[in-house]
Amino acid sequence: MASEWREVKLGEVVSINTDSIGNDWPFSHIKYIDISSVGEGAIIEPAQILSLDEAPSRAKRLVKEGDSVLSTVRPGRRSMFFAKQPEPDWVVSTGFAVLRARREFIEPRYLYACIFDKAFTEFLVKREKGAAYPAVLPEDIADAVIKLPPLPEQRAIAHILGTLDDKIELNRRMSETLEQMARALFKAWFVDFEPVRAKMEGRWKKAHPLPLGEDRWKTTHPLPLGEGRGEGVIPPDLLSFARELRRNATDAERLLWRLLRNRSLAGAKFRRQHPIPPYVLDFYCPELKLAIELDGGQHNEPKYRQRDTQRTARLEERHGIRVLRFWNREVLHETEAVLQVIYQAVMERRVELQPSPPTPLPVGEGSFLPAHLFDLFPDRLVPSELGEIPEGWEVGRLSDLCSTQYGYTASAVDEPVGPKFLRVTDINKRNWIDWGDVPHCEIDSDAKQAYALKIGDLVVARMADPGKSAIIEDEIDAVFASYLVRLKTRSLAHSYYVYGFLKSDLYAEYAEGAKSGSVQANMNAKVIVGASLVVPPMAVMEEFLKAILPLRQRLVSNVRESRTLAALRDALLPKLISGELRVKDAQRFLKERGL
Repeated sequence: MASEWREVKLGEVVSINTDSIGNDWPFSHIKYIDISSVGEGAIIEPAQILSLDEAPSRAKRLVKEGDSVLSTVRPGRRSMFFAKQPEPDWVVSTGFAVLRARREFIEPRYLYACIFDKAFTEFLVKREKGAAYPAVLPEDIADAVIKLPPLPEQRAIAHILGTLDDKIELNRRMSETLEQMARALFKAWFVDFEPVRAKMEGRWKKAHPLPLGEDRWKTTHPLPLGEGRGEGVIPPDLLSFARELRRNATDAERLLWRLLRNRSLAGAKFRRQHPIPPYVLDFYCPELKLAIELDGGQHNEPKYRQRDTQRTARLEERHGIRVLRFWNREVLHETEAVLQVIYQAVMERRVELQPSPPTPLPVGEGSFLPAHLFDLFPDRLVPSELGEIPEGWEVGRLSDLCSTQYGYTASAVDEPVGPKFLRVTDINKRNWIDWGDVPHCEIDSDAKQAYALKIGDLVVARMADPGKSAIIEDEIDAVFASYLVRLKTRSLAHSYYVYGFLKSDLYAEYAEGAKSGSVQANMNAKVIVGASLVVPPMAVMEEFLKAILPLRQRLVSNVRESRTLAALRDALLPKLISGELRVKDAQRFLKERGL
């Protein structure tokens, strides 16, 4: 009933800035999160690992599971995140307020929904003090009034909104992994020249695919022994249990499933929560008899390790199933390494179960080279001004591959008065463009035609964060701002090759040395395209495009889906936390979901 809701000041139901780092800190370092590392609802840059001597004086606040972390500086930027699984050595800046729910009154995730509400942001903006460095005080946050339903309904609301947030976060993590895979592919082909070296060393044989970075695809430490499941008639209760496991998948299981489903890794068909009596496998590829199990920390206890060993032996002896086992934290935080191990196992099982040469796999399904590309790469490296490069390849400058154009000068506005207006701040935090966050600008038709962005265009920051880059991958009505320089190439293959170079360590080192300006670093268009680089034959760039495009298309799809999910969350949130939209029978709702 609506009468069960009440209004409270936030300070009545939360504690603010409860814990600070002190002399009893158990680590010799901190993982530091500054305001610049946090976006709207997410940590967008990894925490900095600093020794205690290196830590800035503002590195003070400690974060625990369930805390809401909110920037007090320029609150209109909405820099905040929910600490779902914080690491024990996290320390955040004093520019944040750390809000800890008093759980007898308020559910932590419901608290986060309240501070994520745009009406809450507007309240804080009105309390800002200071023109040059506008900020709010903890007292301002404590004075905010929120509506508080009974705890069961808080949990129900938190579950609905949290599910959407978790999906958005999983998409972000998967997109980061796809970007890492794309960079690794560029590095293997065009920096390490691994295909050429593999031919020189006899590691790549004609009619066989080549796993790239072969040594990287093996773990450097033994993983805990795995488990699998027996086969036979599947009892109804086991089927029911498998369905329940699918409904209540962990974050690690959801992330890995999105990366394995639809033959996304090396063409292998995986199923999730697959029953083979008397067990249920987390992931299973029947054609390769390959199982994957994900575990939390309790599986490191002796009784669980012994049980896992016995189950692995049973699977291998009775069914010939090979088992890989990973910790949940490895999947969430070392995703690329996990995918590498799985890929290597898939390749090995294909050889073990089919003695004939492996069937070439689709380009772009992982960091490997299909057999049909064998003749595309030379088997010799020759000297050049950049060091040894593949025979027949050339050394050139970035300017040989693209033309340049400075951006349009205008004011950005939130209202849709014209096309989207891409700025440096829209490209320098993530490795993709979220067009939902990009503002608009007014522009006449002639200028719009001159500055309109097309698929395959590249933009590079010349000021504010010089050297940062992005590639246009959406059909979008947009132009680019004056602090950006557009690079236009002759083909999409050239665009993705240039993009790979712009994202490489080679270009990062060049940009760092080429910047000028004592007050504000900058690079003009001539400097941006002045870097020397290896230029492979067009046929190699075209094959690289085939390899890279599926990864980038999946990334773009994730970003679009997250934009849709965020819009749904933003529409539901104010209605749910105001009571305008009620969760019917909240206790039953929670019980059905095991909460």
